[in-house]
Parts: sequence; structure tokens; C-alpha cells
Amino acid sequence: MIEFHPAASIFPLMRDEAFESLVADIREHGQLEPISLFDGKIIDGRNRYRACLEAGVEPRFRQYEGPAEWIVQFILSENLERRHLTSDQRAACAVEALDYERRLAKERQQQGGKQKVPQKIAEADRSSGEARQRVAKQFKTNRTYVSHLAKLRDEAPADFEAVKAGDKRLIDVKNERRAADLEEQRRAINDGAVALPEGVFEVICIDPPWPYGNADSYNANGFRGTCPYPEMALEELASLELPAADDCILWLWTTHRFLPDAFPLLQGWGFEHKNTVTWVKDRMGTGRWLRSQSEFCIMAVKGKPAVTLTNQTTVIHGERREHSRKPDEFYRMVETLCIGRRLDYFSREKRQGWEQFGDQPELFKNGAS
Repeated sequence: MIEFHPAASIFPLMRDEAFESLVADIREHGQLEPISLFDGKIIDGRNRYRACLEAGVEPRFRQYEGPAEWIVQFILSENLERRHLTSDQRAACAVEALDYERRLAKERQQQGGKQKVPQKIAEADRSSGEARQRVAKQFKTNRTYVSHLAKLRDEAPADFEAVKAGDKRLIDVKNERRAADLEEQRRAINDGAVALPEGVFEVICIDPPWPYGNADSYNANGFRGTCPYPEMALEELASLELPAADDCILWLWTTHRFLPDAFPLLQGWGFEHKNTVTWVKDRMGTGRWLRSQSEFCIMAVKGKPAVTLTNQTTVIHGERREHSRKPDEFYRMVETLCIGRRLDYFSREKRQGWEQFGDQPELFKNGAS
């Protein structure tokens, strides 16, 4: 058996019906294209080699005469048009090609830089963004796919290999992983692994996981209105015991759909509605009737909380970012208005001056601090 060169693994091996068809073709017509070798290893033609052995045909070889630095380009030119790969598979191959180029460049660096590293390989070390854009173009896919699959290979190698082999689609893997994350979050909540800070708060901001009814069928690339976190029934929300001080201001986030449900919740929690802040987003989103470009935060009070009223208004203009992420402008407004200990309930972002409760406290790691 002749060994396969590491660079040859950039492309997946043929399997099942595709491989059986190749075996039958070689058995009937013989080996039409030679197998390429470099340093005694196969760099192109692994499937032909395996098929020849299966068909009982003596394989024919040729030597690759180019420099080692251009093996990836050679393999790409020999396989990209010949193989019927999906965009997901091409992106996975691009990840493998980029990784091989980086290893090759590192080896040359360890050898003292005596051999010249080609410009395209040097780019891979200088800028991952530029390098991914380049290999995405070479493999006729897009940079986003390459980035997602690079992350998937680091976090779940088996899933990456399944996508590369064509056994799974990237979107299906993402949905499976997200569903597993949701289940883990549910268990954390049910097991009491997420605990409220001790004591009471004069200022509480809460962004409830409203029951849209589609979190269990979350689609990472689908309708933006789906919730990428565990939802709670209205009865569960009503049963929450907020750690509110006797004099407290509550800020309750809601959308158009749950505005009618928000006010009974406030009443059940012992708060009185005072005002409603409208967040006007910088661009529109989706919507089943009208396309949404706003969200609401209801201001309610319990007792007689202290405030520092200056020029705060009922309108906030802010950038629409990740799903459920609230604008920094809102928190700055609350901080200028409200006095006392502050709690961000169902928090997904650490913020200076606020205590957190939630099972995703660092979902938005690049937020204001």
C-alpha cells in the first residue's frame, strides 16, 4: 500500500455509490488518468488508487515535479472541477487547505526561513480574514461558510468531518448544536445551577424569554423571530419572584406581540405602569404583518423609588445588533435616571455597575462595560 500525502486529505474520499461507480468504470475501461506522487506519497488520485486495487487493475503513477509550496494549488486544480461537492464541502476543504498552508509556512519558519514562502501562503499567517477570503474564492464558496466551518472543526471535529464527507449540512449541524445548548440551559435552570444574587434591588431590568412557541425548532439561518434561548410560558413568568426593594423601578422589555401580556405581569409582580420607552432601531427587521423597527420597554414602579430626572425621554435610538441584544443607549439612560442597586434579569451581557441573573451572562462578550 502506498501512503497518502497529508495534503491529499484536503478533499474527502469518495464513498458508497460514487466509489463503486469509479471501481466499475476502471474495471471496464482501465485507469485513464495517472496517480500523482510526491516524495513517494499520493498527492492526487487516492480514489483511483483504491479503485484500481478493488478492480484488480495495476495502477499507473506519475511524479509531481513542482515545488512543495504549490502542492495545494496542484491538488485544487486537479479536484475542484472534477468532484461534485456542495458549497459546505468546498468550504470544509478550504479550511483544510488553509490549515495545511499554515503548517507548511510554520515548518519553513522553524527551518530558519531559508526557503522562500510564497506570497499566498504568507498571507495565511498575516491575516486570517484575508486568507479565508482568498481560499473561499479559490474553492468557489463564501468566507462566512469557511469561518463557520473553521470554528466547527475546532469545537466539534466529528461534525466537521461529517460536513466535509457530505453526510451532513452545515445548517443541520448548527441546529443540532443549538438544540443541545438549549437543552443544557434548560437543565441548568431546572437544577438551580443559576442562582439570583443575594438581597434586593432598587432597579431591575428584565428581558423575559417570551413564549413565541418556536424555540424548540430554532433555525440558525431561518426566520429572525425565532428565539435562540429557552422560552418560558406566561404562567412561569407570572410566578417569578423578583428581588425588588420596597421602593423599586422595573424596566420590562417586550415586543409588539406581547404588549397585552406585559401589563398583567407587572400587576402580578406588584408594579404600577408609569411610562413606555420605544427603542427605534437603525434598520428594520422581519415581521408577520408589518416589518418591525421598534421594541418597547415598560417603566413601572413599586413604592416611591428615587430618580434623577434630567432630559430622559420615551424614545431611544440605537443600533439593532444580535437577536435579543439591547442597546447601550438604554442602559446609559437608566443609569442617569435611577438610583440604587441595579439587577439585569435574564442578562446576556456583563455590564459595569449591574449585577446579573441568567444562564447566558457572557453571550455578548464585546458589549459595553
